[in-house]
Amino acid sequence: MGSKRRADATNKLESESTSKKYKHSQPTRAKQPQPHPDSNSDDNHSDYYHSEDGDDFIGDDGQDLMAGLEHTQDYTDDDEGDDEGDDSRESEAEQVSDHASMGAASPPPQPQLQQETKKKAPKPANLSPDELRALAFAQLTAAPVSSIFSTKVAALLPTLSHPPAETSPIQPLVQSLAQRLVSLSSASQAHDKKKSNSSWKKATSLAQLRKRGVVVPPVQGSEQKWDELELSWAPPASVEDVQLVGNWAWDAATRNSKTGEYIVQVAIAIPSTLLQPKDYLSPRFALKTTHYLTTLASILPSDVLGPTTLAYTPHSTQGYSLDIRSLAPTAGAEKIGLQKTKGAVLRLVVVAPSTVFPHNKISPSSNLSRPSTTITSTSTSPTLLPATPIRSSALNLSLLPTLVSHANLHVFLASSHSNKAFTTAIRLIQLWASGFEKRGFHTSLLGVTGDNWWTWCVARAVVGTAPLRSAAGFAGVGVGGSDAWVLWRKTLEFLAGAKWVGDGVGFNTGKKGRGKKAIFEEEGEESIKPYEREEFRKAFEGKPLFIDPTGTVNLAAGIELSTLEMLRHEARVTMALLVSDASDELKFAGALVKPLRDAERFDNYIRVVIPPSVLAATSSTTSPLDHETPISAFIAGVCSSLRRALGNRVKAFHVRPPPHSTSIPAQGSAASSSTDGTVLAIGLILDAAEAGRLVDQGPSAEDEAACAEFRTFWGPKSELRRFKDGSIVESVVWDDPADSLDHKAYGLGQHRSAIAGRIVRYILETRHAVPKDCVTVFAGSMDHLLVEPEAVRRAIYLQDPVQSGRGFATVVEAYDALARDLTGLADLPLTVSAVQPSSSGLRYSSILTPSPRRLKNFERFPNSTKFIDVHDVVVTLEGSGRWPDDLEGIQKIKAAFLSKIGEGLSQLHTIIAATISFDTDARPIDDNVSLEVLTASGFAFRVRISYERSIALLELREANVGVPPLTSPTDSPLQLYNQRFVHTPRHHAAISTLQHHYSAYSTTVRLFKRWLSAHMVSSSFPDALAELVCASVFLDPASTFDPPASGAAGFARTIAFLANWKWKDEPLHVALYTFYNATTSGRRPAFPHPAKEKSKAAFEARRLADPTVNSFAWIVCTEEDQEGHAWGRSVNKIVASRVRSLAKATIVAFENQLVSDKVLVENLFTTPLTDYSFLIHIDPSVNPRHFENLNPDSSALSSRSHGSVVAGNVMGHDDDSTILLGWDPVSEFIREAEALYPSTFLLFYSQEGGSTIGGIWNPSTESARPWKIGLGFPCAPVTDEDKADKTKVSLDKAATLRALERLGKGLVIKVEQISHQS
Repeated sequence: MGSKRRADATNKLESESTSKKYKHSQPTRAKQPQPHPDSNSDDNHSDYYHSEDGDDFIGDDGQDLMAGLEHTQDYTDDDEGDDEGDDSRESEAEQVSDHASMGAASPPPQPQLQQETKKKAPKPANLSPDELRALAFAQLTAAPVSSIFSTKVAALLPTLSHPPAETSPIQPLVQSLAQRLVSLSSASQAHDKKKSNSSWKKATSLAQLRKRGVVVPPVQGSEQKWDELELSWAPPASVEDVQLVGNWAWDAATRNSKTGEYIVQVAIAIPSTLLQPKDYLSPRFALKTTHYLTTLASILPSDVLGPTTLAYTPHSTQGYSLDIRSLAPTAGAEKIGLQKTKGAVLRLVVVAPSTVFPHNKISPSSNLSRPSTTITSTSTSPTLLPATPIRSSALNLSLLPTLVSHANLHVFLASSHSNKAFTTAIRLIQLWASGFEKRGFHTSLLGVTGDNWWTWCVARAVVGTAPLRSAAGFAGVGVGGSDAWVLWRKTLEFLAGAKWVGDGVGFNTGKKGRGKKAIFEEEGEESIKPYEREEFRKAFEGKPLFIDPTGTVNLAAGIELSTLEMLRHEARVTMALLVSDASDELKFAGALVKPLRDAERFDNYIRVVIPPSVLAATSSTTSPLDHETPISAFIAGVCSSLRRALGNRVKAFHVRPPPHSTSIPAQGSAASSSTDGTVLAIGLILDAAEAGRLVDQGPSAEDEAACAEFRTFWGPKSELRRFKDGSIVESVVWDDPADSLDHKAYGLGQHRSAIAGRIVRYILETRHAVPKDCVTVFAGSMDHLLVEPEAVRRAIYLQDPVQSGRGFATVVEAYDALARDLTGLADLPLTVSAVQPSSSGLRYSSILTPSPRRLKNFERFPNSTKFIDVHDVVVTLEGSGRWPDDLEGIQKIKAAFLSKIGEGLSQLHTIIAATISFDTDARPIDDNVSLEVLTASGFAFRVRISYERSIALLELREANVGVPPLTSPTDSPLQLYNQRFVHTPRHHAAISTLQHHYSAYSTTVRLFKRWLSAHMVSSSFPDALAELVCASVFLDPASTFDPPASGAAGFARTIAFLANWKWKDEPLHVALYTFYNATTSGRRPAFPHPAKEKSKAAFEARRLADPTVNSFAWIVCTEEDQEGHAWGRSVNKIVASRVRSLAKATIVAFENQLVSDKVLVENLFTTPLTDYSFLIHIDPSVNPRHFENLNPDSSALSSRSHGSVVAGNVMGHDDDSTILLGWDPVSEFIREAEALYPSTFLLFYSQEGGSTIGGIWNPSTESARPWKIGLGFPCAPVTDEDKADKTKVSLDKAATLRALERLGKGLVIKVEQISHQS
């Protein structure tokens, strides 16, 4: 049995390791192994340690040592085949090399000096940059595990682990099952006569079984004559033909986090008498194993297994396996069989015995699947058919000697022997990769190995390149500790650096000339002859290669290279998280606990419905010969095409096949196949620097063969072009948005963010015959939310920057022109020394793109389109000592200066109007004067003067008057001044830098602001606060992802953050002002620790002072605003709670619609109105901002009295020729209503042209109270039965609503009270 073999191997390992001990030498300088002459320089360890920046690579704090995570060490097997010299010397040299690379304390190997002019006496030498980098990497990858990690891992493991195999009743159960099956020499010997009869001894076909009502799982390619082939059945030849295999045999099985089940895999060898040498050809072996498994399911002994349910589950190598689950025992009944092991699922896999198939016939270079046209033809030689290396590896893994070979046993046992956390690390890496709502590397993506893939990866990380010649070879192999967290981290390092193509990855068998002699020949065990490595290279050219210790199986067979590249990307991102400055709790949660949604994970998500006709066409070609199903062949072709077409536009992409059909119950009727199209999901992780590239250049016109191949691949998109450097090359240009249906419908013009999706759609249509309407591209589906209707843009703007693709460049050019005019004014007493922008439109973060207004006949436009946004500008005058020391006097001097500036600007032909404006609601000592400028280019600006001495005067005033309390409802004059002239310009500069560094930030923050506006909460959130929240997504050191490269992904992550942010208990820290230094050095930005401690103390003080959170519910801290007081006073707990509930609903709807069907983004931006107490309906025809609304009323844009914008007719009555800048009557109405009835109600509305205002009553005003003068709201008497002598009153809601209707006369249509059913 497998347990006996495993115990014997364990004893041998222990005896060998104790008989031979290794002495760990620690040389001061070890000789670096020379690279193989045929290998690339990138394959050698020395390339990882190479540094181009000399001694500048490391700082005093040592924090940028992991800056180059993209250059993670590549794991290759260049040392294989170079094992010359004495074995002990070789082992010692490899041990020293591995010891350094695994993170031991000894110095890493260094390159040998090329020239040595003279010898010096030994003395301590300074470490070179390469040595420092290697040492730092070793310290980071083998750092001791913190107590937090240890505690959390210990708490997590019980949910993943199963009872130890040694004490589990599974082993005796399998032994009893094996003995019972072997003893089935006749039907009468079967225990359960009702199930077992002599019919199993008769030869039957799959078609006959189906006619009898037996459920037979489908076998690909078994149509026609194969389905009628009569097959015999016989019990296993001996108990040795029933073996425990898979992860459970090494105590490494993982419980399903949802069901609590774990798999116990049992291999049953089909008797050799039932097989023929030709059965290696597909579908013969799959056909016979399916027949054997189906018959076996009908004769399983119920007294051994107990009451069970049987189901067929797709297996990774051949066809299906049989899953046996126990039924829950009845109350008081004794547990039988599998009922004794809770959660165990017995999975029976039918395999082949040894010496059945010719060794050379199932090699990687052989053909194991004949095309249908050659099945009956003898003219085609098998040597002329294409190789089927995937089927070869699958068939070799279906041989019982391979599954339980001494070589594989040796690797697993030696790995667990040298590192006690081996099995635990397997569970952690499985949870990280394929756990519930994790990274999606499920069994269907892992080729022939299935879930055992992770076991091999962990084993390779433990073993490294150490020779497998003896158990003692593992004595010095380790990763600096036995903790599972360390070994899991080491496995991530392996996955992040593995080079799968070319030489691939494998194990060092310690034998030169692989294939000349069988490896691991043991007494009493038949040896397994490996295949030549060169044969693997040729058969898997351009495909992943991971050779097992037997040398017969490519463990990566069937895994697409794009899947492994995605795995590498995820490993590198997780490594970046682990070495960041985030807390250990956040690192642990981000790596293993936090659910990963596709909407957040991918920058672009594409849903493909493959018509059945496409799969039928795929199955009729020779391409699926090496694939089990047409869908797997189709996916392989798509992955290959997309890798070439997308190139470096993407860091990685993930093609997710449809999930395997659900398990087929062995009892009942087989499930009918669906006639609907197969759904395929494609997720792209974009490279922000390359994703928007317009031109893909191909080969030079001189290379005719390469050009012909390029044109064949790209089809009609390919064209010959000449570039500025004189080169003439084949090219593909993506400047035509006509193939983007959404962008064409909304007139969005050319959007580079949509190029990657257009490439995928084009490739699927031209190369794989998938119609365009079957491909849904997610990214770009929300772009139309950030523009006005196309008809409105054509009517009211001089130029449409969206259609032209100029975007924000138009308004920035207008600002630059104004800045030149301001600094060029010569007739001022004090010249303008500096001009600073201070507007969201000038930092690429306004919802709508600022566009030049059409000012001619402006009065004839409908009132619903007359709003002109004003962009704030701050000017600084040259220094002078003649300013007054009186705050009110300073405002008068500012007014005089602005008046003079306005006169100077009015004389320029570029300025239409320059008007002095006073803030009517400002205090006399506040900055209350500005200059509103309307330029001839169609933009408006508001100019304010900054005078630095005002800060000192305001601080002196506060010292005399007193500092306002933290709970003050309004900002003090000093706070207002700092916000306007200090925080806002500084914030503007930082956000501009962030936007230029992360191109997706602009779209992210604009979508988020649109979302706030659509849900009627935007008035409570200043622009700067919303921008900081979005910036945190890009600068989060504990993020599970790289910074988003598309606005859709950034928006989804922002909403997900708000859904989980505990704003009552923790502030938000955004490293806005120091991120650039970190990102340019390759590190994740981190908030300075002293500043974070200070901000936490300030946060606790504010929460203690204001426990009801009437203001500053959101506290967002930056390095320049460590207390988080610059923004957020208007955010109270009601608004914050509303946003959190909306965010939770949005992200759930977002994810559900994304994975199920086409996303209806309008639903995500539609707010429920039933939650409000009353609604105030605004007349959209008189709201100047209504054209900015998400769904503007077409009748308001085409009002009878003011012409029709939609129809192109803007003729109307000349009511008023005055152009009011920034005029928003709805905001003024709300401000007046809140001032008249303070603390009576709370109003919610959309600043961008909303036609409805929602209101909720203050609960304190609804309760009865004694009447007195000055209550502040309309009241009505109520009867108090207990004290009838005293009159009490409560809020008169009807009177209040009537008063609001009177206040908004001409603007308000009606006020509606909402009745809520209890």
